[in-house]
Amino acid sequence: MRAALVDLDPSLEKTETVASLRVDSETSDSDSDRDRKRRKHSSSSRRSKKDRKDRKKDKKKSKKEKKSHSSKAYGTYGVLNPSDMWNKESEFQAWLMEVKHLNPETIPQNKMKEHFIGFMEDFNTVTMPHEKFYNLTKWEDRQRAIRMGEPIPEDKQGSVNLMNDEEQLRMTQRDRRRTNLSSQPQILMTQSQLQELRKVSHERVEADRLRKLGLDAGRKGVRYE
Repeated sequence: MRAALVDLDPSLEKTETVASLRVDSETSDSDSDRDRKRRKHSSSSRRSKKDRKDRKKDKKKSKKEKKSHSSKAYGTYGVLNPSDMWNKESEFQAWLMEVKHLNPETIPQNKMKEHFIGFMEDFNTVTMPHEKFYNLTKWEDRQRAIRMGEPIPEDKQGSVNLMNDEEQLRMTQRDRRRTNLSSQPQILMTQSQLQELRKVSHERVEADRLRKLGLDAGRKGVRYE
């Protein structure tokens, strides 16, 4: 019957052919759309997995950095307050002489308290330019052990790495800018005067320590003037 219809109207076959091609094209387009969607979904899935992996990696890195930072966090060596000025007298005086280049004996009492606020801030925030200013006795004991070739005492609190000269100079200059100098003249010392004063201060600290241990240090060789 179809053959008879085609004989009556030859254009019918052409129309059917075009329709068939259109269906095939639509089917092909549909298949292509599905393929694109699958590829897009697969690509999106891979990106999602990669993003999750990156976030997990960043989280671990952040946690590691936080842990590292906390090892030298505020109060690592204790927290000072203004009433601790005499408990940390030796460290404070060493800091005044070596960082501020000031003679503690020429500083008025009210200015001494102001300087201790700066010392206290650096101590509490673990930003001292040298580890000796946290515990001078412990640092001296370690240096003595090194010179004598003895085992170095273990520091249970951990130690602050010594800064290079450039960094130490930068922090010293920062401290000088931050400190309000007294209206009364404060004598800056030469290098030789600084060394002499440091020696006298060390002798006093050693004598005081011996007295606390119940030993008679005597006044021989110890200058108090």
